[in-house]
Amino acid sequence: MSSHYLNDDMDQEALECLGKALQLRPDFWRARLKLAYYWLNAGKMSLKDAIKHTDPLYMTQELSQLAEFLDKYNFVAKKTG
Repeated sequence: MSSHYLNDDMDQEALECLGKALQLRPDFWRARLKLAYYWLNAGKMSLKDAIKHTDPLYMTQELSQLAEFLDKYNFVAKKTG
């Protein structure tokens, strides 16, 4: 169900579904992996947005390097079924 929510840009519903799955079964690795990918992508977008709005005087080499590193990857869970 969470995959359908994510595909339909219903992020909040997907997060709630994944959270509930982990409450019911804490060892559910697929739910953990989907959450990890979700937060990695959200962090990547947030970092890009922050860099875009950061005063160049405060821009550090580490931020640029991190953004370049994350851009190399598209964090998507492998489709199953």
